[in-house]
Amino acid sequence: MYKMIYLFALVVSTSSFAQTECTPNSIGCDVCNYGKKLASEMAPSLPMQLNKNMSLESIMAFKTTVQLIAQLHFDKKYLVELYAENGLKLSDFEKAMTKSLDSMCAKGNPVGAFINLGGKLRYVYRFSDGEQFLTVEKTSCE
Repeated sequence: MYKMIYLFALVVSTSSFAQTECTPNSIGCDVCNYGKKLASEMAPSLPMQLNKNMSLESIMAFKTTVQLIAQLHFDKKYLVELYAENGLKLSDFEKAMTKSLDSMCAKGNPVGAFINLGGKLRYVYRFSDGEQFLTVEKTSCE
């Protein structure tokens, strides 16, 4: 009997935690479903060329996170040499990539709305040889 009560309490507490995790906002909007909807609407357009040096390859949603994989069309050696020629460091490129996510928060952008409701946007950048370069997360639009 006690085992049944314990199991029931465990199931109830787990389901209420999941509900809280997916609704971290004051209006009760389910950001888990919002993220899944964003991913499903965007996925058919991928891969998508963003500029001559980068393409967006895939998108997925899990819990309160939407993750995008961006493919850089050069390798690390090329980037390091290019930046060194201009007196810059690889960390300058990383800062620029992080800053570029601010555009996601532009008025009317559904990704910005997702972030403002408690969702998280994660960009994973990879070099042309498959080496992972940088992971950037956006958790607020301030």
